[in-house]
Amino acid sequence: ESDNADVRREALLIAAELHEKSNNIDRTLAVYRRYVDYFPRPVEDNLEARSKIADILKQQNQDDYLRELKQIVMIDANAGDERTERTLSLAASAALVLTEVSYESFKAVRLVKPFEVNLRKKQVKMKKALQEFGKLFDYEIGETTAAATYYMAEIYGHFSRSLMTSERPDGLSPLELEEYELAIEEQAYPFDDKGIEVHESNLELISVGIYNQWIEKSLERLAILVPARYAKPEQQSVVISSLETYSFVIAGTQPVTPTGMSEIAGVSSVTPTGNDASFDEEITVNPEQQDAVAAAKDIDEVATDLPETLAADDPQADATISESAILAEGSGSSVEASAEDNHSLNEPVMADSSRLEQGAPSRSNLEENRTGAEDHAVKDFEETTTQ
Repeated sequence: ESDNADVRREALLIAAELHEKSNNIDRTLAVYRRYVDYFPRPVEDNLEARSKIADILKQQNQDDYLRELKQIVMIDANAGDERTERTLSLAASAALVLTEVSYESFKAVRLVKPFEVNLRKKQVKMKKALQEFGKLFDYEIGETTAAATYYMAEIYGHFSRSLMTSERPDGLSPLELEEYELAIEEQAYPFDDKGIEVHESNLELISVGIYNQWIEKSLERLAILVPARYAKPEQQSVVISSLETYSFVIAGTQPVTPTGMSEIAGVSSVTPTGNDASFDEEITVNPEQQDAVAAAKDIDEVATDLPETLAADDPQADATISESAILAEGSGSSVEASAEDNHSLNEPVMADSSRLEQGAPSRSNLEENRTGAEDHAVKDFEETTTQ
């Protein structure tokens, strides 16, 4: 009973909420009705209260419920500058429910005898429903727009199915009945195609970030109407457990340097840790240095193998071979030899080694091989030094 309008407004809202919490529906409805009658402004608060009244009436009386929804739509339409996003949302929801009534009324008309009369009635209701659903786009509410699009597509689809299942005239011959069926199909298929087209247009709302139950329903309908395109099963892809990638480098094998040949022809050796030792530094060796290394290796093998065999029989030969070995080791980085000389040097040594392994050779054969190896080594050394 306060003279302050704001205090009375707040008191009525609190009283309605308390009655609602106590589940006193009649008192809740009465307080909300008193509020909307006393305070038509602000429009947004008035429509919030009317929306609660409509929710209560929905469970009690369908006619009163629809009447209240019409009040919400009308008040929002006349609100002018007082329209807000909330008032638009409440009005759009109310208008959608009212238009659904027109859709159900359209579906209720069956194409039976008299066919022409019922067809005309169904066409009138179809046109009315399409117009009402089209008006819902003006609210520019995503939920309402998707719902209106879905219902419009269903109207076209339902009309097509109604034509296909309509009652056929009596007294037609088989040929006349077949011609009648073809005529009905020609009339029905364009509506069916139109319905598919409108359902597909509803999916375009996904691209602007709108996805709700009405778009989901359009997808379900399209899966039935166009299964080849919209009823494909999901394909499972391989799950990628990690996006990290790895690369592996296979290390090379370090060549083994013969004992006593640490530096030859300016090539530095790398001490290996085993046959599979890896190394990172790349060593460049030219062809001439490779030939020098091969020749020096052959000389070292001759100097190492022959003394063990001949020392017991010929002390003088042992001394001569040792001198040749020392000469080969002291050649240093200046020793170079051609591939052809290496080949000729290897032949007698390999042949001699083969005979040593097979059995006890004669002293004269060993002496000839030793002398030939020494002559080749000295000759190669002199030619290299001269060059």
